[in-house]
Order: sequence, then structure tokens, then C-alpha cells
Amino acid sequence: MDENVKFAIEKMYADRVTAISLDMVENQTLLEIKPSRTLGEYCWTLTPWIIKFCIEKYQLPSCTYVDADLFFFSNPDLLFPEDIAKSVFLTPHNYHPKYDQTNTSGIFCVQFIKFKKDDIGLSALNWWADRCIEWCYNRIEDGKFGDQKYLDDWPSRFEGVYVQENLGATLAPWNSEKYEVFRSDKLILVSDNENQRKTNLIFYHFHEIKLSKNFLAYFSDYSIHAEIIDVVFEIYFKQLKFTADLLYKLNISNFEKLSSLPVLFYNALLVEKEEKKRIISDYSVKARLRKLFRF
Repeated sequence: MDENVKFAIEKMYADRVTAISLDMVENQTLLEIKPSRTLGEYCWTLTPWIIKFCIEKYQLPSCTYVDADLFFFSNPDLLFPEDIAKSVFLTPHNYHPKYDQTNTSGIFCVQFIKFKKDDIGLSALNWWADRCIEWCYNRIEDGKFGDQKYLDDWPSRFEGVYVQENLGATLAPWNSEKYEVFRSDKLILVSDNENQRKTNLIFYHFHEIKLSKNFLAYFSDYSIHAEIIDVVFEIYFKQLKFTADLLYKLNISNFEKLSSLPVLFYNALLVEKEEKKRIISDYSVKARLRKLFRF
């Protein structure tokens, strides 16, 4: 979707990543509806079409779409049980009750979705692609929302749909309050607050973190536990700093001080140790809401 990103990816990871430009994916069907969508809506519309393109162009046995704001802490193979012979893999939002948006945003999150190249997988994928051409907008209308609400009835609409059961492995701001996280050797473990079952954290969805020139902001009403900040965010922002430093050194960024920006944001997330437990909820929901951190 962005030529600068394509250039950066190819310069940093040409030996192991294939970067696909927008003009490679676009066909006449997409170009005809493109003027009717905002950039964000067009990105959503493209989701199934990108998957279709990759499967067809590169003859892939399967293709997994991953949101750009996911960060992986363990091998995602753990999300696909070997004894499950399914063609489509979905991950539920798994909302915390106080954030439940099932009726508006849907049961499942497009964040991580896999299709196999078989009759069932392609049938679901093609159906989704057609629906997104018909309607894919950033509004709630007739039980639809973007590309996402279309997934709600897939377990009954299509055979061979697997709904992720390892819910603690796929954390996001809208469900992380249901869990505790802690380090164990080189792994991050997640414990269900209700029944204390433990699992490896596979990914965290870093939703609504905005990076724009000299500003970094967190635009969210979701509360973030102190443990999430100390354990999960710390690793993520260290990796952001590493990548930002690399971009800066390779001179493929417009940010003059990009290499220090993730550290500034990470420091801004933290509060004093002795005050953290007392104010973390209000701090994460209110004081940080739309707060801009400047160089």
C-alpha cells in the first residue's frame, strides 16, 4: 500500500521477504470500486484479494493474513493443531465483558486468518472477496462493518472452519484484562484469571498505537495492566527501537531522530514503580488518551 514501506522492506530483508506492490494486486474489479472507498476502507476491501493473489501467484498451499500491528512472541504454528484438518482458521476477539463489541465489530477478528488452497478454503475466500466488493465501509450498516462482520456466521456457513481455542495465546487490548502475563525463561506465559490455565503468548495486537513524524500517540480507551506494560510492551518497544535504528542507519526514513522515538514512548508509558499499581488504570485509560509525546 506504500512504496516507501516496500522500498524499506526490500532494502532490509530482500533475502527472505517478497514485497508485493499495490499495482500487482489490483485488477479491474478493484479499480472500479476504488474511488468509492477511503484509503482505510480500500485496505479492508483488499484483504481477501491480497490472500487470493498470493495463493494464485505463488501457488501456495495456504496463506495466512496477519495485521501489521501484531507482534509475535512464540511460533504461530502452535495456533494450528496438527490433528485439526480444517480449511479456514479464525481467531475470536475474545472480548473482556466491559469491552464487548460483538454486535458491532463482530465475533472474529481479521487480525490473523488462514485459508488453505482447497475447495472449502477457496470457496470461503472467494465469497468474502465478492462481499467486500459489494460493501466494505467504515460504518455499521445492516449487520455489516468493514470486512469483518462477514465472518460471523462462517462456522455454520462453511464446512471446515476452525475457531481458535487457545484464546490466551492471542492477546489484544480488548481482552488482556482477562489474563495475567509473566516471564518464564525465554517465554512469556499467559494465565487465565478464571481457571488459571497457562499457555504461551503467541502474539499481542498493539492496537491504536500511532506513529506520525515527530509524534507518537496512544489513541485508546482500553485499559492496560501494569504487567502488560512491564512484560509485553517492553519487548515490543525494544524491537521497535532496533528496527528504528536500522532504518535510520540505512537512511531509508524521513525521521531525523527516529532511532530514539520508540524509547521516548516506552518511557512515557511507564510510571514510577511505587505509584504504578495505584494509578495504572486511570493513567492508561484517561491520562494517556490522545496524549502526544514530542521529541
